[in-house]
Amino acid sequence: MARAQGGQVEAFGLLYRNYAAVIYRYVYVRTGRVEEAEDLTQEVFLKALNSIHSYRDQGKPFRSWLVRIAHNLLVDRYRRVDKVRFVPFTVPVVSSDGDPLDIVEREMENAMVMEAVANLTRKEREVISLRFGAQMSIAETAGILGKSQGAVKAAQHQAIARLRKEMGKEIE
Repeated sequence: MARAQGGQVEAFGLLYRNYAAVIYRYVYVRTGRVEEAEDLTQEVFLKALNSIHSYRDQGKPFRSWLVRIAHNLLVDRYRRVDKVRFVPFTVPVVSSDGDPLDIVEREMENAMVMEAVANLTRKEREVISLRFGAQMSIAETAGILGKSQGAVKAAQHQAIARLRKEMGKEIE
């Protein structure tokens, strides 16, 4: 981190390699669109690069700072757009290696999950995307959302229950 703050491009590149997938998954779960997730991920890292000098270690992981930037970008974007769009993905997210039947089944399962996530409330989608997309802890999620850990746990429980119900409908 210190090297990146000192202007070493290679050091920031290492940070990008370590955290880009986490940010992409978080944004993708929120948007449901590959292209938008890719664009926003790049935007997060551009903002981080431009403000890396202002980053202060406050005992939280660096990824929390990046996810906070992503969260703020999403809030700004959705503030301009009346309704959050969740579009089931159509681009394969698994490699072409392996059994074609397994690949198709995984893509179908992923599509079902994304459609079910689209039916959650905004708060539930946010918790699910932070907890499972960005792999944040309960405490980190609470900090980013400005909520108590209990509120995050309750929202996560409610979201998972709704996802199970939605997924059950899809399987029937």
